[in-house]
Amino acid sequence: MIRRILRVVAEKRRQHSRELRGALTWNGLLAILHRERIPVVRTPLVRSAALLSGGGVTVMLLNADVPGRRHLAFAAHELAHAWLHVHEGSEVCFHMDDVWPEGDAREDEAELLATWLLGSHAVRRAFVYAETATQLRLALDE
Repeated sequence: MIRRILRVVAEKRRQHSRELRGALTWNGLLAILHRERIPVVRTPLVRSAALLSGGGVTVMLLNADVPGRRHLAFAAHELAHAWLHVHEGSEVCFHMDDVWPEGDAREDEAELLATWLLGSHAVRRAFVYAETATQLRLALDE
């Protein structure tokens, strides 16, 4: 899982080098979404965020009722789904909850990639040295 995330990171850093140089910012996220042709819509939702994809179109929805300072974290998680789990021609819907079922590999992957996107250099270094998600979690908890 960690190696897959790092492969995606390497690919996306070539496309978005300026925005992914350090921890992702709101403006950096908007630039990436624009380049990736993923519109972001703030609207009232029953969940914190959602990513909808079908017919070659992907749209990110953010809950307008959630404080704006939380939008970056939720959007980073949904962007991770777009990069990891949306493939051309597929139809999917992901939605961000504060808690998801234990063992949902796609949610775990998206959260790990979001952690990398939002993380400091120390957090990003931990990804390089971890062999498993468990080792990474232990390193991040230190």
